[in-house]
Amino acid sequence: MLVQAIRTRDLDAKPGFPALVYGYIAESAHPKLPSPVINMGLYHELEDQGVLHAFEAVRDGELVGFMFLVVSIVPHYGVLIGRSESLYVLPAQRGWAGRKLLNAARTKAHAEGAAGFYVSARAGSTLAELLPLLGFEKSDEVFMKALS
Repeated sequence: MLVQAIRTRDLDAKPGFPALVYGYIAESAHPKLPSPVINMGLYHELEDQGVLHAFEAVRDGELVGFMFLVVSIVPHYGVLIGRSESLYVLPAQRGWAGRKLLNAARTKAHAEGAAGFYVSARAGSTLAELLPLLGFEKSDEVFMKALS
């Protein structure tokens, strides 16, 4: 079991990455928004700017999960905040891999000087149940209205 930082270009080139992206899209798609499209070119640009950081979870040589972290200044606080952009782990590997990915992203956000680390989870999801057990507190609720 290995969780580590990885360049987005290297993650994008891994054979198992497309299957993980499809799994992520299937689980995270909002029914009132267009189908998600992961534009890796944009991820590469954000990484080049130092805003986005990628992590991989590997077991027995197989890619089993990934996470993208965004660290940027939040205007109304005026400080850096880390935020999970996306997190996906194959169902059979959940638990250990999710915890380690979150810990790696939290550690990176802290090293970048972030004052906090936000993780969003769909209400009722396994991740939403796991986060309080890892010391996260529920702080905000997000509401959405489709515009088209």
